[in-house]
Amino acid sequence: MARVAGLTDIFAIGHVALISNDPDYPKGHPQIAQPAIQMGKKLAANLSALVRNESLQPFKYFDKGDMAIIGRTKAMADLFKLRVHISGPLGLMIWLFIHLLSLVSFRNKFITLYDWVTAYISKDKSLRMIFRTEKHQP
Repeated sequence: MARVAGLTDIFAIGHVALISNDPDYPKGHPQIAQPAIQMGKKLAANLSALVRNESLQPFKYFDKGDMAIIGRTKAMADLFKLRVHISGPLGLMIWLFIHLLSLVSFRNKFITLYDWVTAYISKDKSLRMIFRTEKHQP
């Protein structure tokens, strides 16, 4: 979260914000969802502070790590600033657990888990994009 240079009432967050004064990220924060989410929360707190005539607090990004699904039964998780690397089926379980935790309500968590289990058992690939590399003759 940063004030737009030269303007006092306009802020930038997420992918359009370049904060280069963070010593941990001198070239700016990663262009992923977590910095944008954290910037949004900090901006909300700072806007509330502005209304109360309090000073603004600087944004400090907390790196929660990176995760990715690698295949049907594998994923990877680099957690705690890359100090912990977990892959394979355990990585998949961690990926699933963390993503379920981030959902808002129990209903959403249950429906998502149900959809995942159904897709896993049925081997449904409807959520995947498949590109053909060979040329087809008309």
